[in-house]
Parts: sequence; C-alpha cells; structure tokens
Amino acid sequence: FANELKLDKAGRLALAKQGADLLEIVRKAEPNNPRAIMGMGIYASVSGDLGGAVLAAKRYAELVPIGRESHGVLGWSLLGVGDTVGARAALEKALQFVSPAAPPADIYNNLAEVALIEDRPDEAIKWAQHALQASPNFVLNHVTLALAHARKGDQVQARKAAAEAVRTNPTLRLDIKDDTPWPGKEEAYRKYIETQYLPAWRLAGLPE
Repeated sequence: FANELKLDKAGRLALAKQGADLLEIVRKAEPNNPRAIMGMGIYASVSGDLGGAVLAAKRYAELVPIGRESHGVLGWSLLGVGDTVGARAALEKALQFVSPAAPPADIYNNLAEVALIEDRPDEAIKWAQHALQASPNFVLNHVTLALAHARKGDQVQARKAAAEAVRTNPTLRLDIKDDTPWPGKEEAYRKYIETQYLPAWRLAGLPE
C-alpha cells in the first residue's frame, strides 16, 4: 500500500522492515510457509536486493504452482531485474488462474510495463487499458497508459492520461533516482531510462 499511503523510499523501507521482522518469526517456525517467503521477497525488492527477490519469488511459485498471486509475484520480480521474457511468461501463466470476477489490475499493468521495455506501445496501451478498467483509481495505471501513448507518439492521448494520473494523485512526481538498476544489465537499464522512459515521461507532460 506504499502508493496509497504516498510513502517515499525511506517510508517504504521502514514499513517493509516491520513486515520482514514479523515474517522472519513465521519463517523460523515454518521454513516453507509460502506467504512468509513471498513477503520476504517483497522486502528484498524494496531494499534493493532484486536477485534475492527473484529467488524468493521462484520458491513461492514452486510451493504454490497453481496460483494467480504466486506467478504474478514471480513476473513482477523478474520485471525488476529486466528479464522481460521470463516476466511475460510468468504473468501470462498467472492469468490462467484469474477469476473473471476479480480482474487482476496489477498483472495487466506489469504486462504493460513489459511491453514498454520491449518498445511495444500498442501492446502496452492494451494492457494499461485493461488495468484501468480493473482499477481506475490506481495512479500507476494512468501513468503507464500515458507513457505507452507517448512512446507511440500520441501526445494528445498521453497528456490526457497524464492529467488523470495527476488528478488521482496530485503529489505525483518523477521518482527514479533511487531505483536499483537491473543487476548485471546496468547499461541496458540506463539506456532504457534515458532513451525511452524519460522522453516518454516528458512528452506526456508528467510532473518532475
């Protein structure tokens, strides 16, 4: 709930550490508790240990092989290390276990981010629109849609989505300076940020 609570990096880390301390108690009592392993993976990601997050997510998926959340978390963690091929496969597998009554905005948005990194703006727009239909008040869905339209070169639609993002969260600002680059792919990460992400953010008129 870091976005909803509007926490900065320090706030996210402090809150995640509280959770991690509690989860460590659970893990000592039940070493293969899948929820505890998932939570420790999230803490690893927030604290910058992206490799540790992937390992935890893979273990979670092994323990819960039939699950929308387990494969969704794995896809999210692989996205964090720049493995778009693995992320796409895990996220698409997660969709196999989705209930029609609960459309997965997070999975749709992560698929949109995969498409953005791979510079597939039409596909990114499709998934971002699905995410917004599932969760219209989540600011990240509006941001992703704005970036996708900007990558396609449609500034009008990009700025429309950006305006909705700011309406949803008036304090929205560009916040990537503390992000952890993809381990072992730092150059590819910088290239993506400098040649795709930042130009799209600015074309959309998102606040810096």
